Amino acid sequence: MKAPHLLFMSMGVKDLPLGPEFNYFEDEHIFLLMKGAVGNMTLWKLRWLAWAFLGLTSPAESSDSLVKLATGESYKPAIDFEQPGGGPLVENVRRIFLEMGLTPKIEPMPWKRAYLETQKTTYLASFPWYRDSEREKDFYFSDPLFVKPTVAVLRKSLDLPRLTLDNVQHRITCDTLGSTIWNGLKNDAKVKLVYVNDPAQCQQMLGNGRIDFLMMHPDQAAIHERKGHKVVEDDLELSFNGHLIISRQEPHGEILIRRFNEAMKRLMEQKSWQPIFPVPAK
Repeated sequence: MKAPHLLFMSMGVKDLPLGPEFNYFEDEHIFLLMKGAVGNMTLWKLRWLAWAFLGLTSPAESSDSLVKLATGESYKPAIDFEQPGGGPLVENVRRIFLEMGLTPKIEPMPWKRAYLETQKTTYLASFPWYRDSEREKDFYFSDPLFVKPTVAVLRKSLDLPRLTLDNVQHRITCDTLGSTIWNGLKNDAKVKLVYVNDPAQCQQMLGNGRIDFLMMHPDQAAIHERKGHKVVEDDLELSFNGHLIISRQEPHGEILIRRFNEAMKRLMEQKSWQPIFPVPAK
């Protein structure tokens, strides 16, 4: 198949003012007009024009626009496949890809499998993942899908004024498999980690006293506070921002991440966006 800009020229529209950054790519999963403008045309209009010139079906109708995305089976309340749409984070990611002109098929699976299958490009992308230097060797990271405010909830028999690097020494907490939030502190703070498949298991262990503390959103913490747990601030400077990732083995991964970020920004500006973890009232 000829490159789109060559087909434009062969059809007598070689003077079409596409601009210096016009680009495209195609593979067995994706066909995208990456950037360009015709006069005052938007990217959307240009994309539809290109499909018309090439004699193809529209991106919304073509199976070529279908992309497979992997996510975990549960990350409540952000991901919950018992709810319509799979939860607010799943719906937001779906909207972003539709804004990009792609039709996403989002499949829940164990977190480890989602990570490995995306790494070898069986799936185009996966979400949400915490960012760290080790993962950045294998993946491109999007801008944050959410910024999650957190507080520490203590087991009922523990009384601390706040969490610090000193008073968390050798204490036990819990996190989901694949999380790297604590990697930078495991040696400095000597925190002991229990890893589980579902975050709900962490909350169960907090309730029965098997762990010393658990980081969570203030709205969730308020529920535990009513049950007699102490809720405190912390000095640990942990980042709970979630990102979409694309493997560096994906030939167009860097371009896709940039386009994903641009589409996400447009939707946020249009307020076509569901809050994932609402900012708690002060």
